[in-house]
Amino acid sequence: MEKKMVAMMMFMVVSLFLGCCDVAGNVYKVGDEDGWTVKPNYTYWTSTKNFKVGDTILFQYDAKLHNVIEVKNLEDYRNCDKFSAIATYSSGNDSFLIITLGHRFFMCGFPGHCAAGQKVDIRVLNLANTSALSPTAMPPTSSPNPSGIDIQDSPAPTPQTSSGNSINKMFGIGIANVLLAFGLVMV
Repeated sequence: MEKKMVAMMMFMVVSLFLGCCDVAGNVYKVGDEDGWTVKPNYTYWTSTKNFKVGDTILFQYDAKLHNVIEVKNLEDYRNCDKFSAIATYSSGNDSFLIITLGHRFFMCGFPGHCAAGQKVDIRVLNLANTSALSPTAMPPTSSPNPSGIDIQDSPAPTPQTSSGNSINKMFGIGIANVLLAFGLVMV
């Protein structure tokens, strides 16, 4: 009888916790509906986001035309130095979980793409301090291709998306059910 009471209390506490709190962060598709291409202004795109630990950064692109290279520092990012890569990804559907505060620098390694602006600095701030540090958003501008290379691109497919809250609730309900089943088996 005592084990059943403990199991029920565990279930109730976990259910309350999962029902009121986010279990996972948000998923941000780089470039929104454009995806990871040469077209978007990624400086503007990041200025409209508040990335936090637990969020996921999703790169969706045509793997025949693009890739994702993560570089280690701002200098390599600014110089489009793909030879200082931490890692290179080429699946066309790559995601990265944010686990620390600070910067993560990504670029496309195809010739001319980074120089044309296909690079993004994901800046994760301590949300308690973001009001003093957040940049003023600049509207997107179309800029000429400074590399002079003809870059052909096709739009990335638009994925089916769902709200983070519904995913969190489904995830939370699944965990609660597993814990309930485990508690009942232990009785």
